[in-house]
Amino acid sequence: MRALDLSSGVVTWEGAVSVEQNDGWWQAWRVPYEEADLFPPLALNGKAAQSTGVRLTFTSDTDSVGIKMREAEADYKLDMVCDGELIETQVIKAKQTEAAFACLPAGEKRVEVYLPQQAFRLAGLEIGDRASAAKFEDQRPRWITYGSSISNCATAASPAQTWPALVARAKDLHLTCLGFGGNCHAEAMIARMIRDLPADFISMKLGINIYGGGSLGPRTFQAAAIGMVKIARERHSGIPLVLGSPIFSPAR
Repeated sequence: MRALDLSSGVVTWEGAVSVEQNDGWWQAWRVPYEEADLFPPLALNGKAAQSTGVRLTFTSDTDSVGIKMREAEADYKLDMVCDGELIETQVIKAKQTEAAFACLPAGEKRVEVYLPQQAFRLAGLEIGDRASAAKFEDQRPRWITYGSSISNCATAASPAQTWPALVARAKDLHLTCLGFGGNCHAEAMIARMIRDLPADFISMKLGINIYGGGSLGPRTFQAAAIGMVKIARERHSGIPLVLGSPIFSPAR
């Protein structure tokens, strides 16, 4: 196996808002990590540092991919997707630092490693000794979806099997998932971020965390929802935008 240069631009972090590079590791964020303090509390209670919907993407003729990562505190899963098809899911145990996908389809393909719905720090990425690799120029329509744990999907079967990931592959969309479990409160900083990200389609699922946390009332919820749409529309005036309520929750 040979290592890919993660700073060369061959491997892209699709679905990430920003990527932090530190001493020997890289981490995807779903807010601009340099401004994480402006997303209180603690970068949306740590949800912004989770890599839900983020994919390590490139094209290659390799038949295997090796992954090196920093130790995790708990088990999680990684998915290998080639040309939109889920090939393999691996369970990564806490303290594990290496993994490999060894049965990729032959020939040139779009390789996407779906990262877990937890914080993930990548230390290295490898392909076969004689394999080539190139940047994938993703021209698919860009979909941003904003929501709660219902969109964060922490308990989905695997990262590529969250509902936003399934819909994006079925409809051939480029996904940026802004599902923040317990932290979807129609905040202005999120609206500004959606406004500033490239998008061809936006969906927002609002309500369940606002109700559960009592963060807005009947008087302020309507104003906050309208404000989010108006802010996003400042730079996305001509694209479809869908507002949705949460799925039914009997306890609420």
